Amino acid sequence: MRKELSLFIFGTVTLVGGNIGDLSIPYFIGRFVDTIGRRDFQEVYTLCWQLVLIVLASSICVFIRGFLYNLISERIAKNLRGDLYTRLINKDVEFFDSRKTGDLLSRMGSDISVIQDGLSTNVSMFIRSCIFIVVAFVFLFILSWQLTLVMIGSILPVIIFGAFYGQAMKKT
Repeated sequence: MRKELSLFIFGTVTLVGGNIGDLSIPYFIGRFVDTIGRRDFQEVYTLCWQLVLIVLASSICVFIRGFLYNLISERIAKNLRGDLYTRLINKDVEFFDSRKTGDLLSRMGSDISVIQDGLSTNVSMFIRSCIFIVVAFVFLFILSWQLTLVMIGSILPVIIFGAFYGQAMKKT
């Protein structure tokens, strides 16, 4: 379990690196436009190489993140299958008489696969989205803190309305 935790932490670090790389691309495009307007083509050449390196580093981070999260989910699913198998083997004969073999096999196969898919995809996407939001707000705050506060102020009423609307929909 300790190994999975260290892989998860490293995967999250690469996730942050990938998000920072993805969010820096619009900044570089803005610098391209400004530099081309000044007709400083040597700086455009430098910016191109910087952008290529950032995109390359970002894609490597995204690959490592995907690989590590899939590896972690495979290991957890393997451990779950082993635990389930051990518990099933140690059950009394009465347990097997009262249940169908197909149901037990289905539990071993499909239920753990659902957990594995959830761990590899959903957890990764949730963490990625949370980090994306935080990094985006940091970039926005660096660019214009006043505009960032206006944006946050306009998002809060939508969130509050969404929460009340969701409650109202649950009642109906």
